[in-house]
Amino acid sequence: TDGYATVFSHSVLEHIPDDRSAIREAARVLTPGGRLVFTVPSPMFAERIRNGPGGERALQEMNDRLGHFHYRSLEEWDDVLASSGLALVATRGHLPASTQRAWHRLDSLMNRRIGQRRILDVFGAIHRRELIPRRAWVAAWTAILWLDFRRPISDPGGYLIVAESPARAV
Repeated sequence: TDGYATVFSHSVLEHIPDDRSAIREAARVLTPGGRLVFTVPSPMFAERIRNGPGGERALQEMNDRLGHFHYRSLEEWDDVLASSGLALVATRGHLPASTQRAWHRLDSLMNRRIGQRRILDVFGAIHRRELIPRRAWVAAWTAILWLDFRRPISDPGGYLIVAESPARAV
């Protein structure tokens, strides 16, 4: 039979208004026993933004800018997967609070403006014009992000979810 043994989605499903259709399509193209592996932000991700500076307004602005539509609980994901014939076989947290705070600080900084341009656009122009050597660019971003993204996870703000399609009898 044609199909895929694995479908992988990293931080995509929260951007799809009808994510249930995307899950159904992933289930359709999986071979028997195939796996859907995906990451999504959890309700805790939204709660941390909501409880930070700017509150609900900050969360709404971020959702509007990034196009986030969903923050489902594991129980909700289990129901969504089951309705598409998939079984939840493993979950793991990702994006602990410290990492999310680092991401949010960086995201907030990059979206501030210098005149008419976002700081992100200024950095992008510097990078595209190769005004900073690639090794220095990578070293700078690694130094900014490395520690926060390497911290152990005890309080996830996102999920890594693995679901499996049932093996079909031949």
